[in-house]
Formats: sequence, structure tokens, C-alpha cells
Amino acid sequence: MIAGKPILQVLVIGGVLGAGGEGWQEDEEAGGEKPRTSGHVLYGPSTPLATGNTSHSRCQQQQCRGAKSPDNARWDGAARSAQVAARMGIQRIRTWNANAARIASPQSRVRVISSRVLTAATLAAVGDLAWIAQRAAALGELMDRSDGSPVVVAGSSGLIGEALVAELRRRGTTVLRLVRRPAVAGDEITWDPAAGSLEAAALEGAGAVINLAGAGIGDRRWSAARKQVLRDSRVGSASLLAATVSALSRPPAVILSASAMGFYSERGDTVVSERTGPGHGFLAELCQEWEAAARPQAPVRTVLLRTGVVLSADGPFLRRQLPLFRLGLGGRLGPAGRWVSWISLTDTITAICHLLDSDVSGPVNLTAPNPVTNAEFTRALGQALRRPAVLPVPLALPRLLLGSEALAGLTQSVRVIPEVLLADGFEFEHPNVTTALAATLGR
Repeated sequence: MIAGKPILQVLVIGGVLGAGGEGWQEDEEAGGEKPRTSGHVLYGPSTPLATGNTSHSRCQQQQCRGAKSPDNARWDGAARSAQVAARMGIQRIRTWNANAARIASPQSRVRVISSRVLTAATLAAVGDLAWIAQRAAALGELMDRSDGSPVVVAGSSGLIGEALVAELRRRGTTVLRLVRRPAVAGDEITWDPAAGSLEAAALEGAGAVINLAGAGIGDRRWSAARKQVLRDSRVGSASLLAATVSALSRPPAVILSASAMGFYSERGDTVVSERTGPGHGFLAELCQEWEAAARPQAPVRTVLLRTGVVLSADGPFLRRQLPLFRLGLGGRLGPAGRWVSWISLTDTITAICHLLDSDVSGPVNLTAPNPVTNAEFTRALGQALRRPAVLPVPLALPRLLLGSEALAGLTQSVRVIPEVLLADGFEFEHPNVTTALAATLGR
């Protein structure tokens, strides 16, 4: 039985690699999105991300709004006539309560309504009706954008995208999804990155744009044609969104754009943070192009999500290994000392929500604070499933399926630390791999 174990491993591991350490392993939009049946744009509560205490993250104590109030400079606009301004101001005043009702926190509602009543009373004392109405209209506009403006998500059909959309809606946030087919629901917007097609008006007034789109990185050989698909699906979509946002009269407050820890490439035992420079090779070059394309010319806060191995039973990385481990045939893939920088799906989503409300910009490592070696990860996965994980998995079949270049790129040793998230006060629900795997696998 022991002698035949490597043979059985080879027979089962056709898709064992998943993303090879990237958070963008799934074909998030290249294969088309699953149509949603609801025609409503505003959604009510849905199933929470996961069980367990999720109060650690600051983002979970407030609604993920995706946009901060613009500064007072937005109050300055073209002067309106007294009559027109008065009508607009009165209408805005009438809608303040309705807008405030969209805020999740009762304390925030009271604070917002009180501040606006005080503002109106103060301005009334001045006696300038036109000025009052103009400022009232501006206040209503700011209220609409900061607390009720939608979050636009590209790549909503992937592992991270689906979970993120569900969590944002559970928190009361309006979500609009970019899809590459004709829109069939009220929350969908059609776009075509390959053709450079996206109606700018659809993004006007959005509070945030989150781009998670990208073709699967670890599901086939890296031929020249496949490399071009990987590049186009990332650089093309990021570039189109950045250009569209730059042309808006009211751009979003923030863009969150996917990247990956492949930016760093092979590092051995060296600890890397967001301050570490780029590596070499196809993945590192792809990530550099991807991140450069995501930055708009407009002064919009931009966050680059350098994601590690996302732990989810439904995600490619674990899904393709679980059959082996459940049969007692699991084992480490590659060198025992190779570093694996991982993050639970729950922490991935709450970190993204945290970054929507944060002031952070630039690259952010979406990884847990405690990366582990390949041997440690394999042992933890075996323990979570109560199965042995002793013999290494033969690399012959993965190398045959993916080729030497892809296999080497997807099994790089990268010891990543989320320095920016930790400095910004984010607290992980699953800081160590043992509890993360137990929660992920329901143990």
C-alpha cells in the first residue's frame, strides 16, 4: 500500500496547484458571470461570511461605505439664481431624513441629522436664501455620496468577488457589478475590457471601484498565447477602469485593484513587506504592469491588493488538494522549507472592507501575519482533516500539465508580512494557519 501511494497521488492531483500562492487563481471574469435573478439594486441582509467572532476588524464595527466625505472645496460651485437654488435646497432638506436612514448606525444617523439641522438654522440666521439653498444642495449631494453611494465591483463572479459582494450587501452597501455579457439584472453594468468599452456614466457618483478581474493563473500551461490572455485580462481591465475614472466629473473616493504576491517572486527565507522592490520573471513583470495600469490620472486614492494564498474549501488552492488529503494521500508539494504566505477568505474580505474606509493608499499585502513553511502548512492541513500527510506529492504530473516555467513560478518561496494592514490597526480573525484551516474546513 505504501509503495503504491505516490502512484495514487499522481492519479488524483491533476489540478493540485490551484494558484500556486496567488489570490487571483480563479478565472474571475474570463469565463463569464453567473446571472443573478434579482432586479433590485439595493439589497438587504444576507448570510454572513463565516461563523465565529468577527468583531476584531474595525471595518466590521461600521458600514463599509467605500467613500469618505469630500472636503469643503466641493461646496464651491457655480452660483445659482435664488429661485432655482431655493427649490433645490428645499428638496434636499426634505430628503435628508431619507438619506440618513440609509446609514447603518443609529448614532451616525442622529449625528448627521443634527448637524444638518444646526447648519440650516445657522444659515437661516444669516438670511441669504440663495446661499442657504446652494449649501443645502451641496450637503445633500455629499450625504448621497458618502453614505449611500454604490460600490462598483469587477470580477464579482470569482471566489473573492462573490464573497465580497455578499458581505457588502449584508452590511447595507449598494453594489453594482461589472459583467462582460448583456446585463440581465438591475445591479449589473455591461463592459468589455478587450474592446475598451465601458459607459462612463455608469460609474458617475460611485463611492468606490473594486477591480478583482483576471483570468486563472494556475489552470493550464503558460504558452505564449496564454501569457497574453493573463496579461490582457489584468492590464486591460485595470487600464480601462483607471481611464474611465479619470474622465468622471465626480470620481470615486477610492479604487481597490487586485494584484498578487507574485510581485516579489522567489525570495527564499527573506521577509518581504510592501517596501520590498519587485522581483524577476513573468509573474513579477505581470504584477508590475498590472499595478501601473490601475493608477488613474485623477487624484483618487488607489490601493493595490497584493494577495497571497486564499484559504477556502471552494477556492482552487484547497479544493484541488482536499481529495488527496481526505484519502490519506496528501503530502507537501515542493521543498519542505518553501514559504507559503496565506490568508483566510474571511480575513481577505474584512481587510478589503477595512481598506475602503481607511486612508491607506499604494500596495497592501493581503496575507496573514504568520506565513508558514510548506512542511508546516501540509502538517496543519493533515491535522485539520485528521489524516496523515507524510509522503511528498510527486511533481511529475503538475510539471507535465503546467510546464516547468509555470510550476516554478507557482511554487516560489515568498515570506510576506502585511506590514501596512498591521500598522493601520487591522486585526486578523485568523492570524495562524491552524485556526484558519479549522474555520475554513468547519472543524
